[in-house]
Amino acid sequence: MKYKSFNFGKRLKEYRKSKNITQEKLAEKTGMRPGYISNVETGERSDPRLSTLLKILNGLDAGFDELAK
Repeated sequence: MKYKSFNFGKRLKEYRKSKNITQEKLAEKTGMRPGYISNVETGERSDPRLSTLLKILNGLDAGFDELAK
């Protein structure tokens, strides 16, 4: 069985923009730096911890399933 590749950073950026949330606003909601959000989105930080991913999802009021669509 083949699995479709998933790029979390790319989907994060698409989803964030679709909700009209800036990196700065997301950073404010999560307590992270805007630069860190940018690094996750661009893949420069491709291995964030699960706790970090959950903070980001909470900041977006989204579940992982919504980003995985």
